[in-house]
Amino acid sequence: MTRLDIRALRELYEGGENITRHVRLSEGANSNSEQAILYAYEAQSGSYVAAMSDPVFAAHKQKFNEKLARIVWSYAPSSLLDAGTGEGTTFGPIIDAKGERECSCYAFDLVLSRLLVARETFDRNQVQLFTAKLGKIPLPDKSIDVVLTVHALEPNGGRERELLTELWRVTKKHLILLEPAYELASEASRARMVEHGYVRNLTEHLSAIGASVSRYEKWNEDDNPLNEAGLIVANRDTAEIDEEKGIAPGMVSPLSGGKLIPVNGGLFCPLDGYVFPVIEGIPCLLEENGILASALSRGKEG
Repeated sequence: MTRLDIRALRELYEGGENITRHVRLSEGANSNSEQAILYAYEAQSGSYVAAMSDPVFAAHKQKFNEKLARIVWSYAPSSLLDAGTGEGTTFGPIIDAKGERECSCYAFDLVLSRLLVARETFDRNQVQLFTAKLGKIPLPDKSIDVVLTVHALEPNGGRERELLTELWRVTKKHLILLEPAYELASEASRARMVEHGYVRNLTEHLSAIGASVSRYEKWNEDDNPLNEAGLIVANRDTAEIDEEKGIAPGMVSPLSGGKLIPVNGGLFCPLDGYVFPVIEGIPCLLEENGILASALSRGKEG
């Protein structure tokens, strides 16, 4: 991955430039690369929390979050993951609505800076934050009762099947997606989604990987009227569910899937010999974050 000048990109963002589009065009690509998405969200880190200072937007967001929280908790999960949590402005209120329910909550994002902002929203005793990629989630198979995305798949047009397959891999019972609904949207919204490289045909891709879609409907609580979202719920066949799994799963190495153990302020995987940093309490579990240090395996369990 090429390193870009984040200071210059932040200046462009503050000047109204769409950073994802800017990087995509500079790459000469037709779709948004992981690098374009990384730098775009890095440049705008803090903006989601800042937007909550607008009382009109905050009131709308509260209604949005309350509606989604009711849906999430209706499935009574004992484990819950928000994939691509951003700054926690949606998942934080969902966790607050948990009440006395017993549920292990997890949330990850590609961008560490966003999680450093998000941790001020979350009660650290209520959620485990970590960095990760949507295409390489460092959790075991079928380990999370309910997996949620809220506009996290959005900029990944062209990678729908790949990313849904990975989300489905870690889903034990239900996958809830709140993402752009190209098929249900107006012509103006569709044109914008195409321009920005947003995902499409999610229900078709879910059916193709064996997920049973029980709901697909317009959300009708959109922040942007030109980014019309749809609510999708996909369910795993009860015959596939192992009730012994999915309770407080441990994070694993994104390289090998091996278990991680605390060592020297990081997390070490004896299976592949890599150690991953933990920054201000947040494990950094992108593949490229790994530091080869197999000597640490001496005396450690495999």
